Amino acid sequence: MGCDSKDTKVISRDYSKMITNIGNWVKDSDTKKITKIFIDKGYEIYFVGGCVRDSLLGYPVTDIDMSTTALPDSIMQIAKANNLRAIPTGIKHGTVTIVNNNKPYQITTFRKDVTTDGRHANVSYSNDIITDANRRDFTINALYADADGNLIDPLKGVNDLYSKIIKFIFNPKKRILEDNLRILRFFRFHAWYGDPSKSLDPDSLNACAYYKGKVATLSNERVGTEMKKIMSAPNPISSLEAMNIAGVLELVMPKASTNQLSALLQLENKHQRGVHWTTRAAIMTSAELKNIWKVSKIDHKKLRNLQKLKASKDKISKISYLYGEEFSWQYAILKYASLNKDIPNNICLEIKRGANALFPIKSCELINDFEGPELGKKIKELQHAWINSNFSLTREELLNLTF
Repeated sequence: MGCDSKDTKVISRDYSKMITNIGNWVKDSDTKKITKIFIDKGYEIYFVGGCVRDSLLGYPVTDIDMSTTALPDSIMQIAKANNLRAIPTGIKHGTVTIVNNNKPYQITTFRKDVTTDGRHANVSYSNDIITDANRRDFTINALYADADGNLIDPLKGVNDLYSKIIKFIFNPKKRILEDNLRILRFFRFHAWYGDPSKSLDPDSLNACAYYKGKVATLSNERVGTEMKKIMSAPNPISSLEAMNIAGVLELVMPKASTNQLSALLQLENKHQRGVHWTTRAAIMTSAELKNIWKVSKIDHKKLRNLQKLKASKDKISKISYLYGEEFSWQYAILKYASLNKDIPNNICLEIKRGANALFPIKSCELINDFEGPELGKKIKELQHAWINSNFSLTREELLNLTF
């Protein structure tokens, strides 16, 4: 369900002349069925958060979150009565996922946090949209729309959205104490939705600096998820620099520096080889991150290889043969950004050359003369000689080297 821009009314305190819709995805038949079954039962139901925010910015809408006056048990009952699958995703906190035609809709009862410990909250339910908006993290996430796509903006979040300002709702310190993850989320949302040329909201930034130690309470899985998202933003430099000023960056990325990141982003944009958070992390720090960020084994291995090879003098064709074409482009961008130079024109051919090279000797050809560990050792010696010849040694020349 992508977003487009037609035929939607707007209810908003400001920007009402600039906003013309939140997108025709609200008229999707599967989505309308969800809103209808609640409205028919007399409940209020609204789209909320990311789907509204991203639609206003013209971004595709992939995940739909909704808020309602219906209590969790009622949400489950309504789904069952309409032959829809209901999953009690976070029913303790009022959230149920209803699946319609293989599309998930996460529906949460209006609520407020009663007690929190920085990671978990006890909630009470409400029938008031203002109460629900007030307990959210950032103003740009407190945007709602009704079933017809009419925008409801109780906290002037749309002003901040279009001004590219990320700020906590009301008291930033209180918001952070409710959920310590909001420190990293603040920098992540600035990386994706903020203006990199502007300073961050001072009250929000100061609160993050004040409670920076709370980052230590976060699991490495949550840290890894947020940091990968920050690092994958189109231009994360201002967020990362703000994290450094606040004293947060050193806690999640030891010995990190953004000094060479701008050069790397320029090469990424010029050569269009995609965005890889591992390359960006490798140019910022040589520290091992696996005990701080939980990442896949593949990503961890790729990051460590990039960090180790950063200063390598090996030919790019060798890197490409050993690690593959995609990795070699990451390595090339990393290497030349580190040198603050553009990538030479011949690099593409050298990468292709290495990636397509085929070692001309098979172990079965040496089995009569070598066996066991000696066979493996000899194959490695020949392969090393072949790579160092820039793949020029022929099969016959390699066989002559065996004796």
